[in-house]
Amino acid sequence: MSKVSSVAVRGLVLTLLGAQASASAPARPGTCVDSPRAVLTMCVAADARGPYYEVYRGDRTVIAHARLGLVLDGFGNDPATRVSNPRRNATDSHWEQPWGEQRIIQDRHNELRVTLSGEDAVHTEPYDLTIRVFDDGLGFRYEFNQVAASRDVSILDELTEFRLVSDFDAWWYPARHADRDLTPYAFA
Repeated sequence: MSKVSSVAVRGLVLTLLGAQASASAPARPGTCVDSPRAVLTMCVAADARGPYYEVYRGDRTVIAHARLGLVLDGFGNDPATRVSNPRRNATDSHWEQPWGEQRIIQDRHNELRVTLSGEDAVHTEPYDLTIRVFDDGLGFRYEFNQVAASRDVSILDELTEFRLVSDFDAWWYPARHADRDLTPYAFA
């Protein structure tokens, strides 16, 4: 019988625990970006119906398989079935607003920009999707950079969905109350 050092046993136990933790983590589709402290994660992928996204708070799914996209007049509008060219950026800056409840605003987010396209540009107009994920929320926008500035563009339909997986509570600040900065507008 051979002796195994306690260091080797501890290393094996830690390796097994790490494998178990990664095996229990949910598989996430496509290309993902986490918020700066990994509170939120947004993932983008595409299937035969087009691009979609999912949002997670920790290990919990918040938005599942929600479609993305726009339908433009006079452009190829077949579904974008490819997600490519991921570009990442992180921002941690401050800016000052002229009025409001907070004078100094911290802009801390991680950004992911991907190109959504199809088999060819004739049938699917390629565009970029830019995602910014903060620890307390996220936003995204569509950028059609390959459209000539002189060309008129009309949006016929918005395909973007927000498919929440549960009935979550919503919170907001009430407006137009005496303690708000909007009181002078009542007299304008």
